[in-house]
Amino acid sequence: MANGTGKESKGKGVGVVRFDIHRVIEATIGMVLILLPFVLAFSPSEVLDLPTTVLVVAGVIGAVAATLGFLGGRSGNPMPLGLHFALDVVLTVALIGAALFFAYGGETSATVLFASAGLAYALLSALTRYSREPGDAEPRAER
Repeated sequence: MANGTGKESKGKGVGVVRFDIHRVIEATIGMVLILLPFVLAFSPSEVLDLPTTVLVVAGVIGAVAATLGFLGGRSGNPMPLGLHFALDVVLTVALIGAALFFAYGGETSATVLFASAGLAYALLSALTRYSREPGDAEPRAER
């Protein structure tokens, strides 16, 4: 498909964020989700006051997001870009779902945490160019 410059466009997306930058931001969002519930608590006694479900949900979703961000790279990407995009959509839905769940339970701080992370993840996914850059290695074929 020509993009008006005479060059062929390879891959999906017309986003402004390169995939390698996406991965760094994605890993950062995951790490923030894991650590922020503990950072927001100002003393050890307040950590115990946080609902366990907030810590578990933030830890699980954060670990998945961080792992997804750390996968692949310039030396080869073990995951197809289409699958990565699909998992980004699933994580966005999970974050928004967690925000709605905690909003229903009256946990305002958890609602803000998950809604903010969901919005950031949705924006990141929408702005990402899910295509290989010229310096990226092609995935290795299994023999």
